[in-house]
Amino acid sequence: HGDVRMAVLVQPLVEAEYAFVSHTVNPANNDPKEMYVEVVVGQGEALVGNHPGRALGFTCSKDGSLPPQVCSAPSKSVSLEGKGLIFRSDSNA
Repeated sequence: HGDVRMAVLVQPLVEAEYAFVSHTVNPANNDPKEMYVEVVVGQGEALVGNHPGRALGFTCSKDGSLPPQVCSAPSKSVSLEGKGLIFRSDSNA
């Protein structure tokens, strides 16, 4: 296993009211003119972690020619708030 490497990212948390992930190409239809955005209350860990429920999801055109369209209503049962450090690890294995 000499080729296996691991990295650990340590970041200070920002106290956030909302967190979001923005896909610059809509992953549902691969439309490069459309964005897909997911929003949660609190820190982004509620969004990217393995927490049950859905984020508020919507699509919008990049040029503003169409109004945003809601795709999913929020149902996340957790809102992570506070400050401190977050540790993320990943490997190439």
